[in-house]
Amino acid sequence: MNLSLYVPKKDPCDECIEHSVGNTAEEEHYEHMRKKQEAYYEKARNISICLKDKTQKVIAIDLQAVLLCPKL
Repeated sequence: MNLSLYVPKKDPCDECIEHSVGNTAEEEHYEHMRKKQEAYYEKARNISICLKDKTQKVIAIDLQAVLLCPKL
């Protein structure tokens, strides 16, 4: 059915912002980017599996958009 409530905007995460201002080491940022790419790959892989097998479904939720209270 391809339902969507809204198109999420692309905003940087806290770790990427910290790296852009120089608060994190290059190695930590590299590891963060590797994990992010791995997550994108897994999401794409799961979607392709669901397109082939109609009995499986994928639900992706932007958890930052549903946070009621930011980190204190």
